[in-house]
Amino acid sequence: MTNRLRACGFIIFRQSPSLEMLLLKFAESKEWAPPKGCQEPGETDDETAYRELWEETGLIKEDVTRIGSYEYTLSYPTRRGVKRSTFYLGEIKGDASIKLSEEHSELDWVNFDEAIKSAIHDNYKALYSDAKNFIMNMQ
Repeated sequence: MTNRLRACGFIIFRQSPSLEMLLLKFAESKEWAPPKGCQEPGETDDETAYRELWEETGLIKEDVTRIGSYEYTLSYPTRRGVKRSTFYLGEIKGDASIKLSEEHSELDWVNFDEAIKSAIHDNYKALYSDAKNFIMNMQ
């Protein structure tokens, strides 16, 4: 049974033409978020994040350069209990193409500052800000 209280995903970014992150629009809720999803039995966090990346965008491990030391976990209450979502950071490789899943209606490459400003939830604002700062400090 899928663990609905544990999710993992990726902040996918690119630096050309400027520093932008990938956001996906959920078809049903119209909310924008990075690729992530619930953990399946027996999966590690890493395996969950890569599976969800593939399911939601068609991107495979070889399509992104994972920034190995970055990890950010959000915790927030749900009807079933406290949910924990861990995000990793990955830079898309230039020739990778994205194919949306049926659960999403659109994708967009968004400037980090715009994503922070328009995020509905404060925990996503904090995640986006942290990821941006990490990338800026790498350079």
